[in-house]
Amino acid sequence: YPQPTHPGYIPLPSASASQYGIPPGMTPVTRKEKESVDVPAFPSVGNLDSWTVQVAQSLCHASPYQDMQEMLWFNEIRQPHVDFVRLADHGHFRFAGLDFKLSKALLSMIKGAGGKASSLLHKISERNLLLAKTNQMLTGRQIAWLIYDYLKADPDTSEATSILHLMQLTYPGDDKAEQ
Repeated sequence: YPQPTHPGYIPLPSASASQYGIPPGMTPVTRKEKESVDVPAFPSVGNLDSWTVQVAQSLCHASPYQDMQEMLWFNEIRQPHVDFVRLADHGHFRFAGLDFKLSKALLSMIKGAGGKASSLLHKISERNLLLAKTNQMLTGRQIAWLIYDYLKADPDTSEATSILHLMQLTYPGDDKAEQ
């Protein structure tokens, strides 16, 4: 890759950049980072892949860079070797602001999902309380990983079931059991 000399380019450390597939040298900054990240509504098991693509695209739209490395960075949440603890690290500094904005957007989305995400919201709140004691908070990628974990499908049935789904079932009564 040629070494750009345009004043809008920022040099990136090669070791950190290469971790995300960013070529050694410089990456163009073409606009200001957006104030927020837009995320779609709370996903279901059936649209989780589509939801993930939409979130990754929103991160690219919010980024001041146009190399789309945010997609690679966000998609780490789906890698089998990546765990919850690893996602606390934003990686390269360019992703830190987006990670915080993603955290805020995902929390708002989960709160707006109501009953279908109430146990997930409770789990996130508990983790945030623990982290707050050490002056930390959940990152956006950690929350996305928790969403994935929450919606994991049973490999035998390809359906996700939670106690909330079971509680919403209506029992027709014993007299209708044979029908």
